[in-house]
Amino acid sequence: MTTKYKQEIRRHLEQQLKLLQQESNQAVALENCADSTDYATLLTQHTMEMALSARRTRQAEALERALKRLDLDDDFGICLECGQDIGLPRIKANPATELCVHCQAEAERSLPACA
Repeated sequence: MTTKYKQEIRRHLEQQLKLLQQESNQAVALENCADSTDYATLLTQHTMEMALSARRTRQAEALERALKRLDLDDDFGICLECGQDIGLPRIKANPATELCVHCQAEAERSLPACA
């Protein structure tokens, strides 16, 4: 992997991480409401924001892991499951990816089916 390409990936990862951090700072405040309908709406928004916050945290952790792997050079672009190259098209589409297409498909097959 060329230095220029690694720098491009680093910029992309850092930009995505910065966006996630900015989004995390815009939380919905749960306020006192006289109207129970307004309170229910705020409670729903708060619950959704908590779920989104957890998702952003997982995404930020994945981006930080990718940045660390990028620094190690030997590890970045290598599937953490099978040790094979992930492939440049997949890395371009998702620089934080840790699995090759095959291992990702296997991981998704092992997930429980939605009812």
